[in-house]
Amino acid sequence: RTKPYVFRVAPQNGLSSSTMAHYVYEELGVRKIATLTESTNISTVEAADYFVDEFEALGGEIVAEESYMLNDTEFRAQITKIAQAEPEYVYMPAAAYKEVCNFAIQLSDMGYGDKMKILGTDAWYNPDALAVAGDALEGCVVISALDMNSDAIRPMVEEFAKKHADLNANLHLYALYAVNAMQFVEYAINTAGTTDGPALKEALENATGVDMITGGKWYFDEHHDPIGPEFTILSIENGQAVSNGVYVGNDLSGQGVVKVPNSQLGGSFYMPVSGVSMALGLYDASGTAIKEWTVSDTNSSGATQFNLMANHFYALGVKGATGSVDGGTPGNPGDDDAPVDLLTDQNIVITISPA
Repeated sequence: RTKPYVFRVAPQNGLSSSTMAHYVYEELGVRKIATLTESTNISTVEAADYFVDEFEALGGEIVAEESYMLNDTEFRAQITKIAQAEPEYVYMPAAAYKEVCNFAIQLSDMGYGDKMKILGTDAWYNPDALAVAGDALEGCVVISALDMNSDAIRPMVEEFAKKHADLNANLHLYALYAVNAMQFVEYAINTAGTTDGPALKEALENATGVDMITGGKWYFDEHHDPIGPEFTILSIENGQAVSNGVYVGNDLSGQGVVKVPNSQLGGSFYMPVSGVSMALGLYDASGTAIKEWTVSDTNSSGATQFNLMANHFYALGVKGATGSVDGGTPGNPGDDDAPVDLLTDQNIVITISPA
């Protein structure tokens, strides 16, 4: 049930988990994944469930599902079971980095560190984790609301470290979600012209795109969950988290010019019949086609599935593998070479045939 005066200022698990599922399936070409979940934390369980559902819907296989409890330090039993299933990656949406470090170190000690890597969430995107686990995290992939080493954020990180040098503390991403909250409060007060509660609530519910420090122009759906978050996919390389690109959340409206590398537009639905095609087109204000695609795929039951996955806001089709240029659908070429900047006066048109 939606609480009338509560608004979420951090991305919901479903959005980040599904984005990660698309990334590893579409970009990395991964088909076999195991999960390792903290069973005592509803958030991590939810994140794992969303990931599993999305990855399997894309065609991937979850070959093992293991769990642990908060503060566990021994993971060798889970590693043995997971290794027998031979996954390419282990998705571990941990709530903190301590368990991830222990798992990564034991994975390496048992000789599996080069055979399977960890996929993670921003809870363990932390310099302390890299310091503790060291080379054991090399090659792992994490999804975060932003790159803490980016030019936009680095000055803030450095200033925080300087100001709190006596504490030997690092600025964590979660602190920036608090800044998101203050930005929404500022927006609501400026828009409503008052601090009256109902007026602020109305301003937030009618927001059309508020710039967030964590990236993107956000607004809220009917449940007060945010639409518009961006995600950075990072790989651990030589002891550093290196950005692989920014992926946009679940909506494009009201965002003006969109120039985000490696962006995604995700979504899929089924038609209960076969022999149906869907044409997608990007058109300018005069109606001239900039790019057009056909997307169709029939599942085992004979129904037609349409997947609106877009890579870089182009190649509107299902990428079969990294570097694929055919949209994933035989006979329907995608376009993998020239990004298109989406403007507010450009439109994506979807046509179902037969209607």
